[in-house]
Amino acid sequence: MAQVGGKHRFRVQSTDDPRHVILQGVADAEGGYDSVNLWDSAVVSFGIGQWTLIHGKLQDFLAYVRANHPRTFRRVFVRGVGVDLPAQRRAKDTRLVVGGRTLRKSRGTAHDVVWREFEEVFRPGGLGRPFRERDDSPGAQAWVRRWRAAGRDPVVQQCQYEFKTAELFTRFFRHRVRVTAKRKYPSMFSDPALRPAAGDYGPMHQVVGGDLWLQTLVYSLYVNAPYMATCLVAGAIQEVAAARGWQPKVSTWPARSLWRADLVAAIERATRACTYRATRRGGRPFRPWRDSRLPKALRAYQRLSGDASATRDQASFPGVEFDASGKPTGPRNAVQGYARIVAKLQQAGLPD
Repeated sequence: MAQVGGKHRFRVQSTDDPRHVILQGVADAEGGYDSVNLWDSAVVSFGIGQWTLIHGKLQDFLAYVRANHPRTFRRVFVRGVGVDLPAQRRAKDTRLVVGGRTLRKSRGTAHDVVWREFEEVFRPGGLGRPFRERDDSPGAQAWVRRWRAAGRDPVVQQCQYEFKTAELFTRFFRHRVRVTAKRKYPSMFSDPALRPAAGDYGPMHQVVGGDLWLQTLVYSLYVNAPYMATCLVAGAIQEVAAARGWQPKVSTWPARSLWRADLVAAIERATRACTYRATRRGGRPFRPWRDSRLPKALRAYQRLSGDASATRDQASFPGVEFDASGKPTGPRNAVQGYARIVAKLQQAGLPD
């Protein structure tokens, strides 16, 4: 089954805020405010960020709404959708309350064992069937309609925008481009020359800082598969460093104008060559270029920035700038937005 919903799309509010351009590129690929997906291994994915139930991201979003808009949370999610959260929870806590019953993970390794309680509630009758057929039952479709209705609420939509921006600042820009020997997937790239060596290549904000197209390009990969994006960027850094005789750490490189075009080209080449499986046990392969994620991000960026040659030239206007610690320093609206987000995350008990 295809992703359901998406009629209520994210639309950029102003092109003078680079956050909007970055998020538009992602939203064009991920879906709308009322998009819901009940057909893959995540059990439930929801909203412009397609926050997943089994990773606790959907529950974190619900916690954000509950902390900052408690009345909306009770009206839309508790009474409308029929889901609630435990009174006390931590970030990425996957527990969910449905009909007064707290659903929990079970011990085990197989998906249908670990997530049996959630599968039985959200996709009744689907256990043992292929994931793409599990949302066909009337019970599953009833859940789809409830989640879609929640995504149409204006307050929930504002929360989705805020929470997605929070992820951009607190997860992506602070993420370290680190490849470990244990987690390296040698089959990720068809070209062995693009496979990154294990090592720490530095924080993401040093790689993409100040460059709007790099921020849009890499984030569009990161939101779907963070480790895949990490390996793609690490491989590109390794390629540019080898060609220039530099150390494979962007913090030691000269001015960005001397290497920006080479790094973008290397990331795009690696993206075209990449076929990624999220687990070694298999699963549907993800091809970020063939699956149109990168082309959609590119079209959104070109449309909003007015930079028709985004893959070759410097951006028409800058992205978010950072200090050495990774905190945004400009533009002003991005800095103010960051401060508000941190306060709201703290209110929800989520890491900032």
